[in-house]
This record gives sequence, C-alpha cells and structure tokens, in this order.
Amino acid sequence: MLIKGADWLVDGASDLAAYLKISPIYVGLTVVAFGTSLPELIVSLFAVLTGKPGISIGNIIGSNIANIGLVMGIAALIYPLAVQRKTITYEAPIMVILSFFLIILGNKNYIFGRNEFFFGKFDGVIFIGVFIIFLYYIYQSTKRGKDPLKKEFEKKYKNKNPLWKNIIFLTTGSLMLFIGTKLFVESSSEIARLFGISEVVIGLTIVAIGTSLPELFAAAAAALKKQTDIAVGTIVGSNIFNIAWVLGLVSMIKDVKIASPNVIYIDSMIMMLFTLVFLLFAAKSRKIKRPYGVILLAMYISYMAYLFI
Repeated sequence: MLIKGADWLVDGASDLAAYLKISPIYVGLTVVAFGTSLPELIVSLFAVLTGKPGISIGNIIGSNIANIGLVMGIAALIYPLAVQRKTITYEAPIMVILSFFLIILGNKNYIFGRNEFFFGKFDGVIFIGVFIIFLYYIYQSTKRGKDPLKKEFEKKYKNKNPLWKNIIFLTTGSLMLFIGTKLFVESSSEIARLFGISEVVIGLTIVAIGTSLPELFAAAAAALKKQTDIAVGTIVGSNIFNIAWVLGLVSMIKDVKIASPNVIYIDSMIMMLFTLVFLLFAAKSRKIKRPYGVILLAMYISYMAYLFI
C-alpha cells in the first residue's frame, strides 16, 4: 500500500502541475505535503486526546528529523536532488523560523519566565498564523504569470491524464499511504511497549519513522522518476506542515504537555541542526548530492543510536 500509494501520489502530483502549468515544487509543497502529513496530524491529535502527549510532540519533532535525515538522505542516494533558488530563499527559511519558534514557545522560561514545558492555544495561534502566511506565499507564487521557471516546466512536464484522473491518483495514493502508515504505527508501537520502550522514545523513533513513511516513499518514487522538485517540495512542505499545521491545530484543541524537558533542550535542537545542515548543503551547490545524502543518513543513524543508548 505504501509503495503503490506513493507511486500514484507522485504521478498525480506531477501531472497536476503540468495541467495547472505551475512549477511541480508548489504541488509538492502543498498537495503532496498535506497528503503525506495526514498521518502526523491523526497520530498527534489522537495521542493528545488519549493522554499521550509524549508521543504527539515526539512524533512531530522526530518526523521532521526523519524527513531530512532519513527521507532526504535516501532520496539523494537514489538521484541527486536539485534545489531551486526560491526554496533556499523563501521556503527553507520558513522551515528554520518554525523550528526556532518550536524551541522558544515550548519552553515557557524564555518568554514568560515560568519553568513549564508545553504548547498551548497562544502557541497554536502563532503556528497557524505562520501557516497562513506560508499558504499566501504559495498562492502568490503560483499566481504570478511571469514566473521565469514556468516555460521550463511546461517543456519538461507534459500533461498525460485528464484532471479527474489526476485527482483520483492523488486522493487514492494519499488514502493508501494513510492506511499503510496507520497499520505500521499501531503494530510497531505495540511491539515497542512490549519491550518497555518509553513513550517519548516511541514517538521520536518508531512513530516518527512510521508517519514519515509516506514522505519516504513519495520522495523515493519522485527521485526514481527524476522529478526532484516534487521530492524536495514534499520534504520541505511536510516539515512546515508538521509544525505550523499539525502542532498548531493540536495545540489549539488541547495543551500539548512535554513531560521531559530534554525534548526541547536536546531533540528540538537536533531538529534545528538537521534543518540548518540541509539549508547549508542546498545553498552551497543548489543540489543535495549523493555524498550529502550519505552525511544526512549517517547523522540520522547516529541520532537513532543516541536515543536507544
């Protein structure tokens, strides 16, 4: 379900971009990113409502780390990922700003001088506000008729299917990714509990990897098809969605309490490190080359080893 769902999602997304005559990266940043972020939203919301906030926040931070370290690392090994100048100038900095907000707002010492660690309605409003700004930026970007990249992508991507077929590919692919992820997360979490692994570690590792599987399969499928704009857009867009949309919405519904301050002091800092390393690699050569993919993957494996040790 994960493999075929990812295949259909990428086919539908690339064809939809050609149909709408826009850069595929915008479809990756929105439609595909939203579809692949649904598992994070469902898992995080369900975890908070059932009194397991550790899984919720661990899932969001862990997923963002997995998206860059695991997903981008593997996708870059399959095929080097070209990064557009717009992504380096606009989208990646939004991802950095959101990561910074997560660190600052999660620790109430920084703003309110209180030794408390949680995300509440005030934080949720800020995250949703940034999310609205991001969507407005995407809308303005796709609306610009004189986009210098437009002609290039019109030549590169040919619309093969009618609109209704692209929509079916997108919705069916997203649904298959969602169901496949749900089965994986439920089964692996139950196995982890049997071995006595803590809630936060389950969220940061097994659940995070599980909910990042849609991004992994979508990005890998895009890399195999050499549609690297969709791969990069999916990863960057998903990380923005995870913090701005998922954490923002969940925080507005119910406070997300952080039992272990290390999640903010250590894990969120590691998330920021991964984000900055990606930005550094992208700015250096406007491409995530295979050696960079090896470095990202090695960083992620080291992080997993640290968590379990």
